[in-house]
Amino acid sequence: MDIYVTSLDKASDVAHQYIPASIISFIDPAQDPPVFKGYNRDTHLVMNFHDIALPRSGLKPASRQNMIVMMDFMLKHNVSRPLLIHCLLGVSRSAAAAYIFLNLHYQGRELEIAQYMRSKIPYAHPNIAMIEQCDMILGRDKKFVRAVSSLPASHITDAGDICKLSTDFI
Repeated sequence: MDIYVTSLDKASDVAHQYIPASIISFIDPAQDPPVFKGYNRDTHLVMNFHDIALPRSGLKPASRQNMIVMMDFMLKHNVSRPLLIHCLLGVSRSAAAAYIFLNLHYQGRELEIAQYMRSKIPYAHPNIAMIEQCDMILGRDKKFVRAVSSLPASHITDAGDICKLSTDFI
């Protein structure tokens, strides 16, 4: 199964070209949600929180409840068809979600998944608040956090590209 990670600007093109079974959109709370023709609440999850690692005045971080809703949506995804995940630039929230999706299906391979993701998305800088929340919810004993934190610094110069990950990364 393919997972497409991209920016908001390119998400409609990806949806049109690859016809994913499901779409996850990460937007800031004041932003209007994108609309994808042919998708509804069952196939398009809109997550409203800011791309921040630590709480800051006036900004909304990823919450435990956000991550429970997101993982539940991921587990219902039809794995015979692609999944599209996007955020504003395709760098942080969407990369974190792709990492979490792969870890839901390949438990115990946290570091391998982080390294695979970095090889496919060199500018990925997964949102650590999302990673921490899911690590705690799933009882992974900070394995998600350690794996993502072990990655070398990312190069954000190519941010916004359309990147494809696969569940057949072995």
